[in-house]
Amino acid sequence: MKTYTIHLLRHGMTDGNENGQYVGSMDVDLSTNGILQLSQLREKYDYGNPQLCFTSPMLRCKQTMRILFDDVQLVEALGLAERNLGDFQGKTPDDLINDPLYMDWIKKGTPPPNGETNEGFAERVCTQFVSVVTDILKSGKTEAVVCAHGGVIMTILSAYGLPQRNMIEWMASNGRGFTIRVTPSVWMRSGMVEVIAEYPKGSLDEPDLSNNPVKKVSGGWGSDEDDAYSEDIFWADYEDEDEE
Repeated sequence: MKTYTIHLLRHGMTDGNENGQYVGSMDVDLSTNGILQLSQLREKYDYGNPQLCFTSPMLRCKQTMRILFDDVQLVEALGLAERNLGDFQGKTPDDLINDPLYMDWIKKGTPPPNGETNEGFAERVCTQFVSVVTDILKSGKTEAVVCAHGGVIMTILSAYGLPQRNMIEWMASNGRGFTIRVTPSVWMRSGMVEVIAEYPKGSLDEPDLSNNPVKKVSGGWGSDEDDAYSEDIFWADYEDEDEE
């Protein structure tokens, strides 16, 4: 049975990532440390040879793809841009901790002032992901990489990923992500994909050098108790075995 492999890759670090800021839809470059980290990861791990390369339209994603895959042809997927966090962008949890609108967002899911709603963001991302999968299946090419953002990857896998996990458990570190397998019959029947490995494979224990604000707050994406998992337990249900 023919299956398709898609690597969901989070972009490299930015200054905002290092400083613990909510970057959101700000179109910023990779940081010096982010570029260095990606180069080191490329030397240490195998990112594969994808036949198709999709990317968020944001600079940090396109720059990540150029570092990891040189002069590949990139297909921009506009719907995979990171969430617009409105007035919270460029700020840290410490900056916002006394803002009642921020606490409403964290605890109740109220949209950030001048930002996207949870529902609007999820609908945009999921619509684009379905379009990307459709394009891959139509192409007949069996390996692709999609470079996007932390919130985008968490949204995709919480909606379509098997095994089913809490959204926070799909948080990817910069320059890393998850490999999924799409079986056309399963996708057409149930709209689900199998998460089969960390990406690049073997990189799960690499340290997270960013100062991720999601890990600093409680509730919502920031639930620390949901953020720890064992590699053995996490991949126990879906071993990456060749199918006939």
